[in-house]
Amino acid sequence: MNRKAQFDSAVKTVYWTIAGFVIVIVILVFAITLAGYKDHLTAVPPELKAELTSFRFINNPDCFALQETNSGKTMASIIDLKKFNQTVLDDCYKTDDDVIGIRQMNFQLVLRNFDRSLSTNNYKDAYQDKLTLKEEVLVWSNNKMEKDILLIYVQDI
Repeated sequence: MNRKAQFDSAVKTVYWTIAGFVIVIVILVFAITLAGYKDHLTAVPPELKAELTSFRFINNPDCFALQETNSGKTMASIIDLKKFNQTVLDDCYKTDDDVIGIRQMNFQLVLRNFDRSLSTNNYKDAYQDKLTLKEEVLVWSNNKMEKDILLIYVQDI
């Protein structure tokens, strides 16, 4: 066999090894860039997530929303004051007890005119609230409706 042929064969082998390695790296970088771009496009802002999560407090009959006894119809944005207690809140929204620190959204709910407040199990007064939501609600108390503002303080969004 000829020495020139051996040299050409070795050069081609080295070339295609390096070229294959570069092509694989370019494809991986392109795929990672596309995945990051797709994640960026479909990301949900944390404020929206907090607001949608907090809607359960005033729209879900398992939380504080008023439910008619005859028809079973749920009255959105109407809070039944009898339900506005810690037990109902714990059944409605509870974060993991074994989590150290704040890793999930935690809420403090305040009915301004009724001077009542509730907090989820991992809400910490020492931490700063990230967001405050204001919801105008009606409160069913003593067989009458009263207008009020529900302040929802959100931690760790």
